[in-house]
Amino acid sequence: MNREFDPLPQARLAGLHCEVARTDNNRRVSRNSPAIEVMTDLTRIPAATIAAETSLADANRAMILRGVRLLLVTDSRHQVMGVISVADLLGEGPVRTAQERGTRVGELTVDSVMTPLERTEAVELGEVMRADVGHVLATLKRSGRQHALVLERCEG
Repeated sequence: MNREFDPLPQARLAGLHCEVARTDNNRRVSRNSPAIEVMTDLTRIPAATIAAETSLADANRAMILRGVRLLLVTDSRHQVMGVISVADLLGEGPVRTAQERGTRVGELTVDSVMTPLERTEAVELGEVMRADVGHVLATLKRSGRQHALVLERCEG
């Protein structure tokens, strides 16, 4: 189906006062704001991922460079295996795991301290679409986490 598109109308800028639009970084969000306003849409923004065999030090650097506090952990086929947060990296988990394995923290990889997919919970997108920020905060408090993953089910 070949469809013809008409060009959009354009306006001349001569004589107009033009400014760069300000982003709404200072927008006010309250507990009553729609929950979807505070979620990151990973269909529009690439997810921050890391390979399971990456060292903890490199994972920490990746978080800093990307400005994130959670990474999706993937295998060689780019399938999600779990998540790792800054709390997982900098908390007592790596020290405990190293002691249990009789190794040094510097030798551990992401897959040794991540939260595996089978122990990870997510909220369905439909629930988020009907929720307010207060609902998300209550969910985070109950789970003891700083991030909420949102799941969109696909047919099949």
